[in-house]
Amino acid sequence: MDSKLSDSQIVSQISGKQRMIKFLNFIHPLLFIAMPAAIFWGFANWDRNIGKGIFFIILGLLCIPFLVVLGKSVNALERKIKSLTGEYLVKGVLAEKVQVEKYAPNEYINPDFVKNCNILPNYDRISGSDYVSGTYRGVPFTFCDLHLQYKDTYRDKNGRKRTRYHAKKMVFSPVSSAVRQNFSA
Repeated sequence: MDSKLSDSQIVSQISGKQRMIKFLNFIHPLLFIAMPAAIFWGFANWDRNIGKGIFFIILGLLCIPFLVVLGKSVNALERKIKSLTGEYLVKGVLAEKVQVEKYAPNEYINPDFVKNCNILPNYDRISGSDYVSGTYRGVPFTFCDLHLQYKDTYRDKNGRKRTRYHAKKMVFSPVSSAVRQNFSA
């Protein structure tokens, strides 16, 4: 990201992406309604005009991949907004109190480090965000949100094998504890 953007350029980029999300979120339910309507209209016109019927059925079926692409576009725009907000706003606020070396709103700590960390519970899937590394009053720190999930396999009422993931509830903040112990006012 270009770190030389002015405040007005940052606000302009964020608001432009927010407007696009609003527009796409307006289009999404319309397509969701149009999809079965077009397919129904195609079958309803099948007897009178087979070409028109096929056209509307295909049009309705084409809405499905368009809905998927639309959803992915909204998710990408939301990640970009989070990244812009984090890079230009949150990082600045953090820098008032902390010497920030790196702030990455859509990243988390090295997964190999987490895997080798003995104090964390076992997990099967990991995700996270808001990676921050820096120095606070001469003490280096690294912080991020982590979401550790374990896999649960079970059989449903029909005997089919199912898999689901559960998060473990855990609040752990050794950095803030160490900072409170060493630097309490």
